[in-house]
Amino acid sequence: MYLSTCEHLLSNKELLRYLEESKFDAVLTDPMLPCGQNLAEHLSVPSVFFLYQIPCGLEFEATQCPNPLSYVPRAFTDLTDRMNFL
Repeated sequence: MYLSTCEHLLSNKELLRYLEESKFDAVLTDPMLPCGQNLAEHLSVPSVFFLYQIPCGLEFEATQCPNPLSYVPRAFTDLTDRMNFL
């Protein structure tokens, strides 16, 4: 499933052109999913790893991942991919 998703992403010329024109500074990616790092390599930007799949937050101390949680969407939570301030 991950291979198929990555193949579709990297073969979507329109999406890749949009991403290239957007001039992103980095790609936030999970080290368990190699497609993010491949995309960062394609876009010639650094990849920043965070463990998205671990819901309990143990990775913050070891990996210095972004914190608080509201800044990064997480699996099994109600947090979204949009930052907002109440």
